[in-house]
Amino acid sequence: ADLVKRARARIFIIHLDQQWVPAYMGFVVGQLSYEVVLEACEALQKLLPESGCAAGEWSIADVAAVPWTARFRALLCSDVGKYPAGDGKKVMDELATPRFARLLKYMEDIEKRPSFEATFYRVRVC
Repeated sequence: ADLVKRARARIFIIHLDQQWVPAYMGFVVGQLSYEVVLEACEALQKLLPESGCAAGEWSIADVAAVPWTARFRALLCSDVGKYPAGDGKKVMDELATPRFARLLKYMEDIEKRPSFEATFYRVRVC
């Protein structure tokens, strides 16, 4: 019902679909550098409020992000992709810095949701 939250959710989803996912997938298939992924992560992070979910409270924007953010962390922690060996770890190491604290917290919060924990099998390697 809140038009501002609805607009935030739409903007987040558009950015996710048009910028973040293409940068991430381009990196995974070896077409883009890890710096491009980090730039896309920084831009996505700027759309997040100081705390909470993409539009403040759990919304369709977060539902749209879940499959991508979960696989992002899983693939990069495992260094799985056509990018140069070690570049996945470089991205994850950079995400662990204060520069990306908000984005990493957002991803961790998503992964703590009961629905996520009940349906996503993961082995943490980083």
